[in-house]
Amino acid sequence: MWPLIIILTFLYFLLCDIYSKGSSLGKLIFTIKVSELDADKVPINSKLIIRNLIKTISSSIPIIFLFALTNEDKQALHDKAADSIVIDKIN
Repeated sequence: MWPLIIILTFLYFLLCDIYSKGSSLGKLIFTIKVSELDADKVPINSKLIIRNLIKTISSSIPIIFLFALTNEDKQALHDKAADSIVIDKIN
Protein backbone atom coordinates (compact mmCIF):
# COMPACT_ATOMS: atom_id res chain seq x y z
CA MET A 1 0.00 0.00 0.00
CA TRP A 2 2.82 2.45 0.86
CA PRO A 3 4.39 2.35 -2.62
CA LEU A 4 1.03 3.35 -4.11
CA ILE A 5 0.67 6.25 -1.68
CA ILE A 6 4.20 7.43 -2.46
CA ILE A 7 3.60 7.25 -6.23
CA LEU A 8 0.26 9.06 -5.96
CA THR A 9 1.83 11.79 -3.80
CA PHE A 10 4.64 12.28 -6.30
CA LEU A 11 2.17 12.42 -9.21
CA TYR A 12 -0.14 14.84 -7.39
CA PHE A 13 2.59 17.40 -6.73
CA LEU A 14 4.19 16.95 -10.15
CA LEU A 15 0.93 17.34 -12.05
CA CYS A 16 -0.12 20.31 -9.90
CA ASP A 17 3.21 22.04 -10.59
CA ILE A 18 2.89 21.40 -14.32
CA TYR A 19 -0.80 22.12 -14.90
CA SER A 20 -1.43 24.75 -12.20
CA LYS A 21 1.61 26.78 -13.16
CA GLY A 22 3.66 25.89 -10.08
CA SER A 23 0.92 25.64 -7.46
CA SER A 24 -0.61 22.76 -5.54
CA LEU A 25 -3.87 23.22 -3.63
CA GLY A 26 -1.94 24.38 -0.55
CA LYS A 27 0.15 26.82 -2.59
CA LEU A 28 -3.03 28.22 -4.17
CA ILE A 29 -4.50 28.84 -0.71
CA PHE A 30 -1.35 30.67 0.43
CA THR A 31 -0.91 32.43 -2.96
CA ILE A 32 2.58 31.07 -3.54
CA LYS A 33 4.10 29.15 -6.43
CA VAL A 34 7.22 27.32 -7.57
CA SER A 35 9.42 29.44 -9.78
CA GLU A 36 12.82 29.32 -11.46
CA LEU A 37 15.46 30.63 -9.08
CA ASP A 38 16.53 33.46 -11.38
CA ALA A 39 13.28 34.22 -13.26
CA ASP A 40 9.58 34.44 -12.44
CA LYS A 41 8.52 31.43 -14.51
CA VAL A 42 7.60 27.82 -13.80
CA PRO A 43 10.62 25.49 -14.07
CA ILE A 44 10.80 23.15 -17.05
CA ASN A 45 9.24 19.71 -16.61
CA SER A 46 12.56 17.90 -16.11
CA LYS A 47 13.39 20.20 -13.18
CA LEU A 48 9.90 19.69 -11.77
CA ILE A 49 10.38 15.92 -11.92
CA ILE A 50 13.69 16.20 -10.04
CA ARG A 51 12.17 18.61 -7.52
CA ASN A 52 9.16 16.44 -6.76
CA LEU A 53 11.11 13.19 -6.70
CA ILE A 54 13.47 14.58 -4.07
CA LYS A 55 10.57 16.15 -2.17
CA THR A 56 8.74 12.81 -2.10
CA ILE A 57 11.84 11.00 -0.83
CA SER A 58 12.58 13.76 1.70
CA SER A 59 9.07 13.45 3.10
CA SER A 60 10.07 10.16 4.69
CA ILE A 61 12.79 12.03 6.62
CA PRO A 62 11.14 15.34 7.61
CA ILE A 63 14.24 16.70 9.35
CA ILE A 64 15.72 17.22 5.86
CA PHE A 65 13.33 20.16 5.42
CA LEU A 66 15.37 22.06 8.03
CA PHE A 67 17.96 22.44 5.26
CA ALA A 68 15.94 25.48 4.17
CA LEU A 69 17.07 27.30 7.31
CA THR A 70 20.74 26.96 6.37
CA ASN A 71 20.88 28.89 3.10
CA GLU A 72 20.33 32.48 2.04
CA ASP A 73 17.40 31.84 -0.33
CA LYS A 74 15.57 29.61 2.20
CA GLN A 75 15.42 26.78 -0.34
CA ALA A 76 14.63 23.25 0.72
CA LEU A 77 16.84 20.46 -0.59
CA HIS A 78 14.41 19.70 -3.44
CA ASP A 79 14.44 23.36 -4.50
CA LYS A 80 18.24 23.50 -4.46
CA ALA A 81 18.44 20.38 -6.64
CA ALA A 82 16.04 21.85 -9.22
CA ASP A 83 17.27 25.48 -9.08
CA SER A 84 13.78 26.52 -8.02
CA ILE A 85 12.27 28.61 -5.27
CA VAL A 86 8.81 29.15 -3.80
CA ILE A 87 7.66 32.76 -4.20
CA ASP A 88 4.56 34.90 -3.67
CA LYS A 89 2.23 34.96 -6.67
CA ILE A 90 1.65 38.63 -6.01
CA ASN A 91 4.95 40.47 -6.51
